[in-house]
Amino acid sequence: MIPHEHRLNLRKKQDFFNKSKRYFTDHFIIFYCFIIQDQKSKLVVVVPKKNAKKRVIRSKIKRQIYAVALPLLKENPGLELVMVVKSDCLKITFEELTIQIKSIFKNLVKNY
Repeated sequence: MIPHEHRLNLRKKQDFFNKSKRYFTDHFIIFYCFIIQDQKSKLVVVVPKKNAKKRVIRSKIKRQIYAVALPLLKENPGLELVMVVKSDCLKITFEELTIQIKSIFKNLVKNY
């Protein structure tokens, strides 16, 4: 699980989706917003029931994404992310997932 300091609570940020920018990939829909550089980056992963029916599978995907994204969050402060998983993400391996997430972070930081 991701540490509390890097967890984004969407219930407290009602207007996050209105203010955020969007970034689309083959496996994810990314909603992101840049905040003050001194603050720690925050992340939440959403796996819809439409894509993965079983809770075990949804949790596995979240754990894999958090494992890859946590070091990248620490390297890039001031970023708030919501990663919505598409159904194609269920079919890729962990190595492909790692490559995909690293390229997402590289593109987001480049745009900042």
